[in-house]
Amino acid sequence: MTTFVEIQAENLAVEIYEPKVRVADVVLVHGWTGSKEDFNLIGPLLADAGYRVLTFDNRGQHESAHSKREDAYQIHSLARDVIDIAQHYGFEKPHLLGHSMGGLLAQRATLDAPNYWSSLTLFC
Repeated sequence: MTTFVEIQAENLAVEIYEPKVRVADVVLVHGWTGSKEDFNLIGPLLADAGYRVLTFDNRGQHESAHSKREDAYQIHSLARDVIDIAQHYGFEKPHLLGHSMGGLLAQRATLDAPNYWSSLTLFC
């Protein structure tokens, strides 16, 4: 079920898959023309394996708000969304996966908060 949360004064569309028994957290970041729905198949499978999964529409993508801020679409700002949204939902030492452009955001988020993430996976 999609919910919305305000991150950096922007409404972002979020999907969280909850496991029955949680073993770890994971954040999935989609590519440039993608959306949180890119992870509709893998999200539930990861939850079945015990991962609490967070994915969201990047700013200006699909159901998330478009921004008029001058720096809103710069890598550092979009990467800040990744960190802030995971922290907002109380994710603890999450694993981070970035697909395509999401991989660039995930790399920046890892550089900006190196002690926060358990691992970084780049896909494509």
